[in-house]
Amino acid sequence: DSDSRSRRSNDPEEEIGARCHYTSACVDDAIFNLNDDVYVKAGPNEENYIGRITEFFEGTDHVLYFTCRWFFRAEDTVISPNLLEVHDHEHDRKRVFLSEEKNDNMIESIISKLNIIYVDPSV
Repeated sequence: DSDSRSRRSNDPEEEIGARCHYTSACVDDAIFNLNDDVYVKAGPNEENYIGRITEFFEGTDHVLYFTCRWFFRAEDTVISPNLLEVHDHEHDRKRVFLSEEKNDNMIESIISKLNIIYVDPSV
């Protein structure tokens, strides 16, 4: 499966031991901090993933990683296309949903920061 979000950090086959942890990282001359929302590289012909950085660490394999908590777009969820139309208007394509799903990824897969603004579900 090309969806890197499908790897779960609690899967024993995928778990990566940590040598040390960091509060920030520099990727392509940009500084990223814990709790930054970021675009993460996806597979070919896929929209980049969106996630929130929850941890930076160097693995026991001496590779730099970050743990990412994933946002999902409406089309990535079980929301049916018919439910995307609310109050006679289409679902905002920029709207994303923060999940509890997270996993570890190589630091090079971070593309850029983005600013996600919380909107109360009643709005």
